[in-house]
This record gives sequence, C-alpha cells and structure tokens, in this order.
Amino acid sequence: MIAAIIARLLAEVPAFKLVGGAAGFQRATENNPPATPAAYVFTVDEAGDTDTDLDDGEGQLVRVTLAIVLVVRNVADATGEAAETDMDALRSQVRAALLGWSIDPEHELLARRQSTLAAFRDGHMWWQETWTTAYYDEGA
Repeated sequence: MIAAIIARLLAEVPAFKLVGGAAGFQRATENNPPATPAAYVFTVDEAGDTDTDLDDGEGQLVRVTLAIVLVVRNVADATGEAAETDMDALRSQVRAALLGWSIDPEHELLARRQSTLAAFRDGHMWWQETWTTAYYDEGA
C-alpha cells in the first residue's frame, strides 16, 4: 500500500526530489531531508470496524489512516512566507494526485482528513496531511 502511494506521488508530482517511507522520515526528522521538496508516507493506524457482520462473507472492514508529511525549504525570507507559498503549491499537486484515487481494487478511494503544520525550522517547513482508506480483511 505505501509503495503504491510513493510510486503515485513520484509519477504525478514531478516537483518531488525525494519520496520515502517511515525509515526515511525518522532520519529526516533528526537532520532535515537530504533534498526538498520531499514527502514521507507511512501508516499511522489501522482500526477494525467492530460493527462488521463477519458472517456475511466479506470479512471485517478495516479503516486505515495514513500520514503524508511534506517538506519544503525556502530561505528567501525569515518569516516563512516563501516556504508557505511553495507548500501551498505542493499540497495542491498532492491532492490532485491522490484525492479519489484507489491504491488497488481492494481499497476504498483515498480521502483527505486533516492537515496541520508540523514544524518550521532551519528554513524547512514540515506539513502533515492525514489521509484515509479502508479494505476488507478476510482473515485466514
């Protein structure tokens, strides 16, 4: 699932110089990304729907929350306005690439949930987008 989203972002958002997963995100939080604009994609949580009728043969509905952390760097001004302008453009491109797209036939269409400024340091603006999808877990 994560690999499919990373591939989609690389294919649809040419501005990205780096798109990685959770391990890359961990390294980047310690030292900033080695290249920007960058994105990091990872699963935040999965929650099985307890109201699912397991006798219907479809399995249990599992809702997945994903984080896509975007990082831009622009040191043109100390206020961060230039970085914010760059981030707005990048966020728009990410929405165009992912909103309503399906990872595969087993997953529901991606939907954007919440977005928030995560950090601004050393001229790097970090923005976290939260996305959701769902699938049926058929078990063993």
